[in-house]
Amino acid sequence: MAGWLLRFYGSVDGRAEVATLPPADLAWTVCRLFVELLAESRSSDLRCTVLDMGHGCSVFVEFPNGKILLYDVGTLPSGIRAQRTVEAAIWHRRRSQIDVVIVSHADIDHFNAVPGLMRTVPVGSVIVAQSFLDFQQPAVVILCKTANEENVPIRLVQRGDRLAIDGSAQVRVLLPDGGQRFDNANSIVLLIEYAGRTIQLARDLEGAGLRRLLETPSGNIDVLFAPHHGSLKANPPELVRWANPKWLIVSGHDGRVLPTLQKVYRPTTQTISTHSHGAVTFVIDSRGKLRISAVRRPIPHEIRTTIDET
Repeated sequence: MAGWLLRFYGSVDGRAEVATLPPADLAWTVCRLFVELLAESRSSDLRCTVLDMGHGCSVFVEFPNGKILLYDVGTLPSGIRAQRTVEAAIWHRRRSQIDVVIVSHADIDHFNAVPGLMRTVPVGSVIVAQSFLDFQQPAVVILCKTANEENVPIRLVQRGDRLAIDGSAQVRVLLPDGGQRFDNANSIVLLIEYAGRTIQLARDLEGAGLRRLLETPSGNIDVLFAPHHGSLKANPPELVRWANPKWLIVSGHDGRVLPTLQKVYRPTTQTISTHSHGAVTFVIDSRGKLRISAVRRPIPHEIRTTIDET
């Protein structure tokens, strides 16, 4: 961890300095840090945080065994804000690395912070779909070149794959299955299952890719991330019937989509947005109880009550 912290602070101000502490104070600091990290590692919760990226996206998933999955990390016009936001989240959660970075598709606002992160934070692997590897796009070339320089392997996934991240949770790849023409239709769709709860990540899925998803067996999704920042084109009534979500989270910079989305989704679906509430965290404990919190504006009381009763 110390090595990463030096890299992190060095990336912020161009240098790294180590403070000199008296031996007793240093021993107490190390002991306290060890106790805090040990308590964190024993948590049986699964935490899923949708970071507030404006026009962009990043989902920070912490598994019970301590591993970290980052689903997309980027924003417009530059990825610097997204990179700094993720670095701050890692530091706040007392983590030392990212085990898996998944890039849903090749739209730059979903991955332009990945190269910078690989230079400042240890990354276990980067996962993409075959369609992402379009080397006519300079940003794709930069990501692949940086991964090679930082010795970060790039892995390919497709429909039906399972990611071995935590034995107590399942992470399944629902899409893509190949053959789609456009980036959005080839978006990687994940289903995370833990303690009887389900979270589905489907960033900019639309068009032929969305139709393929709707052909698969439907299920009651606890937390659904609205495809394509909540656009109506990507959130048709067919998706509402297929997913039947309890909670819908919208990651985007435009709060005007919420009233329209609330009309499309069923009255039983609670809708929350990063535009209105800032970063939003869903926590699932080992008994399947789900809690929700936000960093900028409190979640409405009626939503908290609904969650507490489950």
